[in-house]
Amino acid sequence: MPLAFGDLYTDFGGHGFQIWGDLVAPKSRGSVKICDTDIKVNPKFRFNFLRDNDDLLALRSGYEMLKDLSHQKAFAEFMGKEINPGPRITSTDDIEPWIRETFSVSHHLAGTCRMGPTSDPLTVVTPELKVSGLERLRIVDASIMPIVTRGNTHAPVIMIAEKAADMIRHDQR
Repeated sequence: MPLAFGDLYTDFGGHGFQIWGDLVAPKSRGSVKICDTDIKVNPKFRFNFLRDNDDLLALRSGYEMLKDLSHQKAFAEFMGKEINPGPRITSTDDIEPWIRETFSVSHHLAGTCRMGPTSDPLTVVTPELKVSGLERLRIVDASIMPIVTRGNTHAPVIMIAEKAADMIRHDQR
């Protein structure tokens, strides 16, 4: 990243750089449960972060790769004191607790209302973006993606919205 910013654990002040890794296509799966018919009652979210050990292994491998990258000769003139995770990571055994402590989600969450054929029991939304079993309700956002993109969700959501607009206009004729 062309910038560095502090977090809850760090106040580094001054200039810096940051190397960021993300877990793409995690195997761990969470859930959203509607708990009441009253819309004022929040649903329950169960994220299940790092539930699948392959996710932890991928993050650990990514950490090791980024650590190696940051110590290449090309970074030498920019490298100052490592702030986070810093000197507390001295062995491979130290990496897992640090990952578990600092892991968070990116802002491209999607896939909670899977779109697909009505024959698929995991489908929530039909290919016409209509909620299965309900009338006059469509979902038009990133939640319908049955497989989340491995990039920013912005462009696919615009395409979903354009398609929805076409279908709604067609239905109103």
